[in-house]
Amino acid sequence: MSLESTERHCFRTTQSSTRSTNRFVGENVTALNAAATVAQNRGYEPLVLTSRLRGEA
Repeated sequence: MSLESTERHCFRTTQSSTRSTNRFVGENVTALNAAATVAQNRGYEPLVLTSRLRGEA
């Protein structure tokens, strides 16, 4: 799965009516795996150390 594909699947906003917004957010490991795949396809050797970091953005 490419990073672009993961972005489309994991970070999607839908408008079900004019008064509500639904947001679907994927897991860190999904984004990490996609980023590692993209890096590998571009000739890098990715090393994911953890997907369990926590904190504020």
